[in-house]
Amino acid sequence: MEIYISSTPLGGKATALHRVTIDYDKCVYCNTCVSICPWGVYEDTGDQVEVAHMKDCVCCMSCVAPCPVDAITVEEDPAYLNK
Repeated sequence: MEIYISSTPLGGKATALHRVTIDYDKCVYCNTCVSICPWGVYEDTGDQVEVAHMKDCVCCMSCVAPCPVDAITVEEDPAYLNK
């Protein structure tokens, strides 16, 4: 698997070269991603966990392995690649 690290411009926000997704068919709503993400990318909405702050993601991958059901994927963003 290739990892596309985002760059951080002068404004301090990541420029997404990647996309983080949650497979809700697998997600067991354990909130591991919410508690482990050092950048606050995930948010517990009360009904589910969402990737609420993708712009803050630096693609550190700290959320992928701890997910007990492999519901989180980080992949290259086709929208970026087509620019």
